[in-house]
Amino acid sequence: MNPWRFEDDYTIIFMAVWFEEKDFSFFENYPSSLLDCEPHGRELWFRAMKGEYGPIEIITRPQKIERPKMMLLTYDEDKR
Repeated sequence: MNPWRFEDDYTIIFMAVWFEEKDFSFFENYPSSLLDCEPHGRELWFRAMKGEYGPIEIITRPQKIERPKMMLLTYDEDKR
């Protein structure tokens, strides 16, 4: 299942899951959460926290990329 979480987030654990009861749906990075509205999401979170799926890998969030600022180009009739 390869559980992992971001180092600054203790509420969501991502893991690869396969739901047999949901037509064998596979999710690569399924976000399980203690606060999930679905019972299977909460169960996966508790089981991951207990270590049933192996150790939880802690990942550092990537740094925010500074994007160049955009300018609005307008056409001015008077400056032809």
